[in-house]
Amino acid sequence: DDDCAATPYEGQAPGEYPFRTIAGHTVSCLSGWGCDPGKDAHQMVRPAAVAEDAKHADVVLLSNWVNDFKQQFAGYSCFNATQLDPLTIADITVEDLRRLIRAVHSVNPSALVLVLALYPDANGPRVVTETLGDIAAINGKVRDGVLEEPNTAFVDFRIPEGIDMFQTA
Repeated sequence: DDDCAATPYEGQAPGEYPFRTIAGHTVSCLSGWGCDPGKDAHQMVRPAAVAEDAKHADVVLLSNWVNDFKQQFAGYSCFNATQLDPLTIADITVEDLRRLIRAVHSVNPSALVLVLALYPDANGPRVVTETLGDIAAINGKVRDGVLEEPNTAFVDFRIPEGIDMFQTA
C-alpha cells in the first residue's frame, strides 16, 4: 500500500514516472487507463481506503482488475512497456487482489469478499468465442490465487455466445 505513497509525481519528465515491483514485475504507480500521466493518473485507490470503506460491510465486491488484461491496447505502459503474457499479468493481479482482500479483512475479518471473474472479450455486442479459453485460464489462475484467502469467494459467470449481449451505443 505504501510502495508508491512517497513517490513524487510533480515535475517529472516523460519516461520518469514512478514504478514499483509487484510479483517480480515493474508496475506503474499511476492509475487510470493505460497508466497515462494525465489528470486521473494520481487518483489511486489504495487498499487502506478500500478497507476503510468496507469496515462495516457484510459483503465486498471486487471487479476492478479486469483492465489489467487490456494492456496491449496501451502499449503495456502500466508495465513500463514490457510486454507480458496474460498468465504473467494474472500473477500481478492475484498479488494486488490479495493486498486488497487482506486490507479489508484486517479491519473487518467477517466481511465476505467476492472477486468477480473477468468478462469475455467482445466484438460489438457479441462474445468473441476464440478467446474464451484464454479468459478461462486467466480466471482459473485468479480464482486459485484469491481462494487461498479466508472468507473470500470467486464469482464466475458465463455470457451466452451467438447472441447480442453487450450494448453498442
